[in-house]
Formats: sequence, structure tokens, C-alpha cells
Amino acid sequence: MILFYKTTTIDETLIKRNKKLSYSKDFTFVPITYNSNPYILQTPPLFIPFGIQSYEQDSKKYYINVSLQSETKFINNCLLPFYEKIKTLHKHHQVEDFIKENEYSQWMRLKISEDCIHFNETKERIKTIPPKIYGTFIIHLAGYWILDKKIFFQWKILQSKIHAPIKLEEYAFIDETPKLIPKPPPLPPPPPPP
Repeated sequence: MILFYKTTTIDETLIKRNKKLSYSKDFTFVPITYNSNPYILQTPPLFIPFGIQSYEQDSKKYYINVSLQSETKFINNCLLPFYEKIKTLHKHHQVEDFIKENEYSQWMRLKISEDCIHFNETKERIKTIPPKIYGTFIIHLAGYWILDKKIFFQWKILQSKIHAPIKLEEYAFIDETPKLIPKPPPLPPPPPPP
């Protein structure tokens, strides 16, 4: 079930951790559910300052940073309760805040799922996300990683709708053919002289 940001206010008591998945002695993933379901949420339109980026060490893994400017209600109702709950459950760990702040706004990083599909506003598939544009996303909080007493949340984009300006790739004018003006009928002969 996909939750909608305008009608969602998270109840921390419904946030549950599932069985830990250990990848090594120091590297563990903990899946999260909300109300016994995966936490999947449609976001408000968010500003994308830089477009799609890749991690330097692995060019096959992609992410975007989204600005959360003027989205206080979305942050407080839909995002922060997960941070607060995990921070309470892991008092002896350093829980990394997934909402960052710079001089311009608050922002967060969203990993792009391998199966992510991008659409434009006319529901056509597009291949990329350009910079300096707005997008609406369906995001999934898969869970969090524990590494060396630090906790990192994993937010993934499952789909995106990009609010891009419309571009016409080819000549799009509807050319009008000039109308043929019919010849006027011949003038009647002049009246006879009186």
C-alpha cells in the first residue's frame, strides 16, 4: 500500500523492526515495516538541484539529492518519526540523520532502485532526471544499516514523476494551406443606354 504524504501522520508505535540480516560481523541490515507493511510513501513535489548522480566508487549505483525546503509538515509527519524511533531503540549507537542541512535548505539523499521507472507529467517514460527541476517520488524506507556502532537509513526511489518543461523534439507546427479564393462571377453587362 502506498501512503500519501498529505494524509499520513506516522504513529511511532506501528514502526517495527524485522529480523536482522547479518552480512558480516560488523555489517548488519535491519528491515523496517510500518503497520505490518513496507513503508512506501508518495512525496510532495521536491526540488532536485543536481539531477541523477553516481557514487564515485561504483558508477552503477545512483542517487539524487532532494531539497525539503518549505516541507516542514512532510518532514515532521512522514520522515522524522522513523529517525526518532530508531534513535530511541539504539541509544548506544550513533544514528546518522538522513535529513541534512546546508545554507540553502534541508535536504536528503534518495538511492535510485535498480527497477526505478521515471515518468514525465504526461505519463510517458523518460530515461533520466535533469537538474534544477521538481519531481514527485514514490519512496521506500527499506530499513537501516548498522556498521561500527553507526546507523544509516536506506531510502529508495521506486518511481518518479518529473515535472519537466515540455520540449518539442521535432517540427510541430500545423501548417495551413492558403485558401484558394474563388474568382468572382463576371459582372453583369451594363444596362442599355436610355
